[in-house]
Amino acid sequence: IDLGAGEKERGTLETLLVAPVSRLSIVLGKFLVVLTAAVVSAVLATVSLALSLRLGVFAEMMQTGQAAFSFSALEAFAALLMVIPVSCIFSALLLALSIFAKTFKEGQSYAAPLQFAVIMPAFISFVPGVKLDWIMASIPVVNVSLALKEIFTGNLDQHWAHVGVIFASTSVFAGVMLMFSSWWFQRESVLFRG
Repeated sequence: IDLGAGEKERGTLETLLVAPVSRLSIVLGKFLVVLTAAVVSAVLATVSLALSLRLGVFAEMMQTGQAAFSFSALEAFAALLMVIPVSCIFSALLLALSIFAKTFKEGQSYAAPLQFAVIMPAFISFVPGVKLDWIMASIPVVNVSLALKEIFTGNLDQHWAHVGVIFASTSVFAGVMLMFSSWWFQRESVLFRG
């Protein structure tokens, strides 16, 4: 939020805009900062999950047969591969919201509903009878939630064909969101509204 709304509040956005750099370069730089934070967070969460499944309470549950979790190095890599385009989607959306917001506080109020946009599709994977198929594999965010469920239950080998569709559909949507953020940043009425 600080990359857009924070710069507006401090008055540093104008200085940045008169620099001999294209606005696309500015947007991409800001996007990469947000994406880096998201990917680092995803990597740390994946490592934490792997350690929990190997060393923690889940390891004991898996050994006694009380839990049916699976998380090999290949599955961890596949999970990370699934999460990167989703991180791109939400990084671009968060950047667009921060560009639109006039103040940091306003940006925070816009970003709060975005958290529900992450959480609600994840609940679809808990709905009985909802399976990862070709249609669900093409719906961004929902597809990743279902794929992660299949990965963690050890059923990844049955869904390798879906992984390509998931990665492609999510990547296309991420590209559209990044293009929207770039277009949004080109508009003076958005940058200097109010």
